[in-house]
Amino acid sequence: GETQDRAVQSVVSAWSNSDPQGAAAWVAAFPEGKNRENACRTLVQQWAQQDPTGVVGWLGRLPAGASREAAVGAFVDSTSYQEPELAARWAETMTDENQRNHRLENAVRQWLSQDPDAAQQWIATSSLPEAAKTRLLSRPR
Repeated sequence: GETQDRAVQSVVSAWSNSDPQGAAAWVAAFPEGKNRENACRTLVQQWAQQDPTGVVGWLGRLPAGASREAAVGAFVDSTSYQEPELAARWAETMTDENQRNHRLENAVRQWLSQDPDAAQQWIATSSLPEAAKTRLLSRPR
């Protein structure tokens, strides 16, 4: 129930600070469902702050599904400011179009402020809708 879910999230949060790969192995064994989605989200939020590269390896091995979507969304949210290019590339792998476009725009806005030339080149060939591309490319820097 809800108490168990909160307990799991608490364990994942604490464990992912000290041993994110161990926590990731535990979370990966959960059956698909809300508990796993929340655990993936919590794990990635913590782990991405410490070791974005380590998280990427784990994300790449997660099977498609709601838990992967939750994990990738958490990764994009956690890395958009420090690593916007990496965040944008991962946001593009999301299957939910609304979530993908929302997270892409957030990451790309940050990327435009850090490296406008690279971000503009990437926007031109991205999967973003034309209206979003126009909005991003026409905003003042």
